[in-house]
Amino acid sequence: MITTIQQGDNPVTLALRHYQNPERWTDIVEANGLRLPFIVSNPQEYPDRKVLGYGDAILIPEDPPTQPLTPLSAEVATYGQDWFWDEDTFQIIRPGMPVTLDRGINNLRKALLRRLITYPGELPADPNYGCRIADHLGESATVWRAELAALDVVETLYQDPRVKTAFAMATYLPEGELFAAALVEPIPPAESFALNLRVGGQGVRF
Repeated sequence: MITTIQQGDNPVTLALRHYQNPERWTDIVEANGLRLPFIVSNPQEYPDRKVLGYGDAILIPEDPPTQPLTPLSAEVATYGQDWFWDEDTFQIIRPGMPVTLDRGINNLRKALLRRLITYPGELPADPNYGCRIADHLGESATVWRAELAALDVVETLYQDPRVKTAFAMATYLPEGELFAAALVEPIPPAESFALNLRVGGQGVRF
């Protein structure tokens, strides 16, 4: 499906509009071969990369693309390993399941998620560890406020030295939750990956 980019659109708002699922923003980015910052007011300012502008046509794919895999051994050496924890319960041990490890790039992904759901000051030994995205709930649901939330996410991701570059977007959902999406480029050897989280009355969820 081809659609026209409207003023203020970004991959997250397009995914929410066409899929009713903002987490599919990466499908749109990959299908169109876009590079950061994806959608801008003046694409001519980025002659060295593929970006689109307001009023341009953009492909909304039906099926998400597959992701390439990298050798796990090299990833473990770079990104380490740690106890597996469940993203729904945040618990290491699940009833009836053995204790396992998150290894390689998934360990980095989990470490970043843990950092994003922790509010600064919750860890006395490291008071700066965490993210202040929850501060943006209860405020006016404006584009400016969403951009501030995205900046908090980026600042948090850069706390981890295994992150080479990070880019984030945020938008307020109709039900009042705040949705944030990030694209993380780790140090080699792994490829970039996406992180999505929702902040609402039930706290932070993935």
